[in-house]
Amino acid sequence: MPAEVDSYLSEVRSHLHLDPSVEQRVIGELSSHFDDKLRDLRTEGMSEREAVREAIASFGGARSIARLLYRAHSRGTWVETFLACQPHLLAAALFAAHQWRSPLLLGLFSAALMGIAVAGWLRGRPAWVHSWAGYAFFPLLVLAWLGRGVLASAFTAVAAGGRIPAPAWQPVALLVLCASGGVLLVRALRLAAGRDWVDAALLMLPQPVFGAWLLAVERFGGLTSDGLPLGDALRWDPAMARLCLLLAAASAFAIRARSRFVKAAAILAAGIGGGAIIVRVTSTEADLAGLAVASLVSGALLAAPALLGGRTRKG
Repeated sequence: MPAEVDSYLSEVRSHLHLDPSVEQRVIGELSSHFDDKLRDLRTEGMSEREAVREAIASFGGARSIARLLYRAHSRGTWVETFLACQPHLLAAALFAAHQWRSPLLLGLFSAALMGIAVAGWLRGRPAWVHSWAGYAFFPLLVLAWLGRGVLASAFTAVAAGGRIPAPAWQPVALLVLCASGGVLLVRALRLAAGRDWVDAALLMLPQPVFGAWLLAVERFGGLTSDGLPLGDALRWDPAMARLCLLLAAASAFAIRARSRFVKAAAILAAGIGGGAIIVRVTSTEADLAGLAVASLVSGALLAAPALLGGRTRKG
């Protein structure tokens, strides 16, 4: 294959944003079409240079052909759609049944999330696995939130020149887990955004809603509290269940839609709207300015992978 054609195919591939196996098949088919076109042009009497130039011109710009190929090959199957929606549906079931504080069910839920996310990640990172990965990082976020007091006490003691309060292993273990989780999250976002920032946004989709909910629960004593104050927080469970269904619908759009614009719009609308809704549900004092701030924070969390994806591809 001439170097000019190889360069053209590489540029097309850089704009495809498809699964690696699909990209390889699509580029292989496109390469075969180039072979046929070059053979026909040589038969017509063109020189090698003229044939290559004419073949590339006949296919059009790399971005344009990549956009057409993306629309033709990006639509996921119904099985993939079901898999992408499943973690949101499981979370909705936990809230609908008021079982989000059950240690057994939470443990099983977390184990399933992490196991399926890791298995899918190691098997080529299909688009649906990013929904599972988004929830798989949430237990680490909760752990960091619950342990923030221990970490703050240890940091204050060290900053004052003292020793870490006993038992010293707790803040050390928490710091290692939080640091490892942060590194893994950034690494996962970079890998996802390197292929398509829509995948990275799908990974971040649950974070605005569950982050706002976690902050709201803290006002009633925190996740580990017992008694009536936290019982008031259970009133939000129906709203959280419905929001999880909204996230599931957005994930379905992200898998089934052919247009990247539709995929991105569905994710941003669900994430931004969900973040604002849960703030409004959990805080009757939230005014328009507060909802606007919640929407901006949610939008920033979901749109940040776009910048990360651009830097990754440039690197």
